[in-house]
Amino acid sequence: MAYKKICLQILRYEGLKYANNDDKAHGILFDGAWLWEEYLNTLLRPIGYDHPTNNNRQGGIKVYAQKFSGNNVRRYPDFVKDSRIILDAKYKRMKDNKIDRDDLNQVLSYLFLYRADIGGYIAPTEEDDLALNMGLLNGFGGSIHKFKLSIPQKVTSYQVFKRAIAENETKLIASIKELSFKQSVDESFSTI
Repeated sequence: MAYKKICLQILRYEGLKYANNDDKAHGILFDGAWLWEEYLNTLLRPIGYDHPTNNNRQGGIKVYAQKFSGNNVRRYPDFVKDSRIILDAKYKRMKDNKIDRDDLNQVLSYLFLYRADIGGYIAPTEEDDLALNMGLLNGFGGSIHKFKLSIPQKVTSYQVFKRAIAENETKLIASIKELSFKQSVDESFSTI
C-alpha cells in the first residue's frame, strides 16, 4: 500500500524520501490522464459502463477471432457499455469541432472490433459543458460524439467548487445517458 503511505505523507507535509537518504522531494508527478480516467470511472460505472484496464489485463477485446501465428493482442477502450457504446477519456484540450487523427483512428478501431454503434470522447474543459454529435460514419455506420466536462475555475471556496462540479457531472451523465437511450430506441426500430 505504497499509495496510502505517500498520500499520508503528503497530507501531513512530511515530505517524501526515497531509498535510504535524507533528501526531501520537492515535487511529485502524477499521471493526469490516468487520474482523469479513474475519476470518469466513478461517474460512468454507476450507469452501466465497464472499464477495461490494460495495466492488469482485465477486460478488453482480442484483435483476432482466430490467430494463426504470434500472440493475440488485446485492445482496451476506456469505457464500454453493452459492447455497443465505446467512450474514450482524453485528458487534453480538444477543440469543439475537431478530433485528432490518432484519437479518431483509436475509437474507430474499437467500434470495429466491438461492432459498436456509438463512439465518443470525454475531455475536461475550462469553458462550458459540451455534448456534440460529430456525425454519422461511413462503412458500417454508427456515430461519433464528443463530451466536455466543465471544471469550475473561478470559485471562492471548496464548497462552491463541489456544488458546481456536481452540477456539471449531472449534466455530463444526462448527456451520456441520452446515448444509451438513443441506441436502444434505434435498436427497437430496426427490429420492426
